[in-house]
Amino acid sequence: MLRCLPPVPRQSSAGALGTVRGERADLDYGEASATVRMRRRGVAVLSASYDPGWTATVNGRRRPTRMVAPALVAVDVPAGTDHIVFRFHGYSDYPELLALSGLAIAMFALVPVCLRRKRRPRFSSARRGVSRPVRCSRV
Repeated sequence: MLRCLPPVPRQSSAGALGTVRGERADLDYGEASATVRMRRRGVAVLSASYDPGWTATVNGRRRPTRMVAPALVAVDVPAGTDHIVFRFHGYSDYPELLALSGLAIAMFALVPVCLRRKRRPRFSSARRGVSRPVRCSRV
C-alpha cells in the first residue's frame, strides 16, 4: 500500500549549529582538515568510510573518532572557532603479516613431504638375513 507523507521540513542555514570557514582535503595522503565556527558543542563529520585507522585532532589536541551515519568518521567539537584535522594511519604491519603467511604456507606444503617415508618391501631378503642362494647337497 502506498501512502503519501507530508514533505520533510528543511532546516534553514540560520538555525545551523555552525559554519565551515575553510577546508582542505588530501585523501590520497590520508589527511583532511577544516576550520569551523560552532555556536555550541557539536560533531564534525568527514565524508569518508570509517576505519579504526582514522585519528582526529581538534585545535592540536587528539580527540577520539567515532562512526556515525553509517560508516562516516566524526569527532566531537567544542563551541567556538576550531581547527580540525583528520589523519588516516593504515595498518602498517603488512610486510610482517605477508612474511608470516608465507612461512605458514611453506610449512603446510613441506610437512607432508617430510612425513612421507620411503616404503620398503615387507619381506625383503636383506631383512631375513639371506644374502646368497642356499645350495642343497645329495647324500
